[in-house]
Amino acid sequence: MNVDWRDWLPYRIDVAPEVPVVQWCRTGGRRLIEPFFEQDLHHHMARPFNRAVDLRSGLDDAAATLEVQPGLAPTAFVFHLGRCGSTLVARMLAADPANRVLSEPGPFDSVLRAPLRRPVDEPTYHAWLQTALGCMSQPAAGEHRLFVKLDCWAVMAADHLAAAFPDVPWLVVYRDPVEVLVSMLDQKPITLLPLMVPSELFGIPLPEALSMPDEVYGARVLGCLLEQFVRIAPRAHLIAYPDLPDALWPWLDQLGIQPADDARHAMQAVTARHAKTPDLAFRPDTAAKQAAATPAVREAVAAAAAPVFARLEELRG
Repeated sequence: MNVDWRDWLPYRIDVAPEVPVVQWCRTGGRRLIEPFFEQDLHHHMARPFNRAVDLRSGLDDAAATLEVQPGLAPTAFVFHLGRCGSTLVARMLAADPANRVLSEPGPFDSVLRAPLRRPVDEPTYHAWLQTALGCMSQPAAGEHRLFVKLDCWAVMAADHLAAAFPDVPWLVVYRDPVEVLVSMLDQKPITLLPLMVPSELFGIPLPEALSMPDEVYGARVLGCLLEQFVRIAPRAHLIAYPDLPDALWPWLDQLGIQPADDARHAMQAVTARHAKTPDLAFRPDTAAKQAAATPAVREAVAAAAAPVFARLEELRG
């Protein structure tokens, strides 16, 4: 595909065919600034050109083009527990015009989940990951750093990300699992839907997952994710929700990143707004979530997630 890829973005990658297929939309040079990648896509796909034109290519063709026009190398990956402040982190980073931020990018997540859908050998899988991210990392004007906030299940694929993208720093954002579970039960993410993200990924057979109370399944999943955070902690920087937003600045210092004054002010301004709904002012919700936790939630978390949460807190300390 003989185009300037800085004006194009994958909106879907289908991994079912023998060679995955990329579907493209034209961006008009617009930066990714919304809380989530899917919201940015909504703006792009509303353009008449993208409604009229269905442009597709094989992922192998995309790989060949990236050899000529590579995207940004990732500056860092952001892992998170879900409902824990990671969207605030992504929005603060995106407020700096030097940063390209992919916030839970669906096309990359589809490729990351490829082994859950079909057989694929590791070298091919890792090459797909590199190509998919390269397609999504063509910079808009002024961007020279790339941050990728993954979906919360993605820490289960951390070893593959390490193999495909060696030496890329990792950030882990997490929160008291009682508060996380209260939020997830109110509005379930795909991670808690065992037919969307296979329960076997978390060591839970599907028949058992389908018969569990929601509180128990959710706590088991969160416990598994926290175990992975403990495992990768030696190579990751840990930030707990109560320490946001101030804890972001020391991490950027570790990466050798010093935002310009105007960018720092823009990043700080983000913290006054609700991360997922920027039209609303931020209101602390820790007390409300603790108050909303039922005895069933507390019992499930105590059994499956609280001990490993305590271990992670010790490692952060």
